[in-house]
Order: sequence, then C-alpha cells, then structure tokens
Amino acid sequence: MLGHRTLHCVAGSLIALPLMGCGTKSPDFTAPTWKPAKFAEAVLAELDADGNGLIDEQELVGAPGLTFGAKLIDADRDGGLSADELTKRFEIYRDMQLVTELKEMVLVYKRRPVRMANVRLVPEFFLDGVLEPATDTTTDDGSFFPQAEGVGAAGLRVGYYRVVVDSPKVTVPEKYSSEATTPLGVEVSPIADDPSTYSRIFLTIEDE
Repeated sequence: MLGHRTLHCVAGSLIALPLMGCGTKSPDFTAPTWKPAKFAEAVLAELDADGNGLIDEQELVGAPGLTFGAKLIDADRDGGLSADELTKRFEIYRDMQLVTELKEMVLVYKRRPVRMANVRLVPEFFLDGVLEPATDTTTDDGSFFPQAEGVGAAGLRVGYYRVVVDSPKVTVPEKYSSEATTPLGVEVSPIADDPSTYSRIFLTIEDE
C-alpha cells in the first residue's frame, strides 16, 4: 500500500517502473546474471561444515537470507538443502529475468513497529556482486520499501538478503547492526507459492 508515501520519485507498481532524475549514476535496467549451479556450489562450499552435501538448519545460520526461504528450497522436505534443490530454486530467478521487485516490509520488535530505523538489505555472500544492496528508512508504522542502490527502477532485485538495522529511536540488540552478525534475513520474491513473499513482509527482531 503506497497511499501515504512516495517512493524515490514515483509511486511503485508490482513490477518496477523506471525512475528518472534520482541521482547521477547511470541506471541499470538490466536483469542480474544468475548462475544457479555456481551459486549452489558456493553455498555448499561455505556452509556445509560436515561435508555431507546438505545444508541443515544449524548450518543455515551462516546465511539468514537462505534461512528465510529454506522451506521453498527443500523440495523433498528432508530438512536439508542439496546442491540440486538450490540450483533448481535459483534457476527460477534466472528464468524470470526481472529487473526489480517492489516490496513493502515492516520491521517489528517486541510486537511493536520499529520507527525511523535505517534498514539495509545486503545480498547473501553467494550473490555478492550480482545483486545491489538496498536501503530505506522505516515510517512510524515500521513499514519501508527497500530501494536498490544504483538501479534506475523502483524496488530491489529478487534474491536473498541479510537485514541490517540502525535504529536511533528504538534500542535493538547490537547484533542486528552488522551484516556479519545479524540473524535477520529475507527472500525477496514475486513467486506466489509462499504468502510470506508477497504483500507485506514482516521482519521480526528478537532478543535471542
């Protein structure tokens, strides 16, 4: 719902519209290059601590963005993410060829909205250099619309992100202030097979 605010020069739609005059950097209207098998290999190399070819729940802690979307990746419901499952999920994003996706998110802590917080979405390690970080500041109701840096279209790239929070108005656990320690992640997706990936996405900060 965009009624009460304007997002970075134009009101957004589900599939991003071009933004003109929002900065001096040349806009990038092209879809990012996804390399599904390569990304899956990178995930296994980084997270598969026991070398069994599966990323389990404990190992997923190292990638909070993947944790958010793990249920959709785990096709056989065995509790682990294989290279084949990761590759097939990443192929969906490669084939969609979307430039950006407009998403409303809401930041919550102790069942209350976190207002005036600076939120930065940082691509997961295997998407570094493929997706741009995205930022925005929450309103009084905790809502925000992340905008990709250097992209001339409303919204952000689809994919997996760590969520970093700088909150001058509400004191939140310090671990959320760094991309190296934040346990909060999100999958940005237009795919309508999970209600949490469309409409509002609620991101909850927890003490533990």
